[in-house]
Amino acid sequence: MSRLACAVVAAAALGGCSFALMHYPSHRSTASVDCNRLKWAPIVDTVGAGLALGTAAAVYNEQTHTSPWPASALVAAVWAAASASYGYYETSRCRSELAPPPE
Repeated sequence: MSRLACAVVAAAALGGCSFALMHYPSHRSTASVDCNRLKWAPIVDTVGAGLALGTAAAVYNEQTHTSPWPASALVAAVWAAASASYGYYETSRCRSELAPPPE
């Protein structure tokens, strides 16, 4: 497998952590919920999106414009960016639900 293919696979593997791991209750729960427990997931997704986008640009510059690798890397970047957005949203929602009510 070429270095570029490995980079695309690595970027795709880094994306999706937030989709897979972040599921906070949709209402106030009596159980304690730790909003910071998985704060690394959206960060990993953001890194994966950046890696995939950089890989797409590098592959596009190196190979012919008919290569499937730039498109594959862009799909991985969009997937990772969407997952990161979801992770940041869920973390924000969790924190706002657990915040004390305004006086």
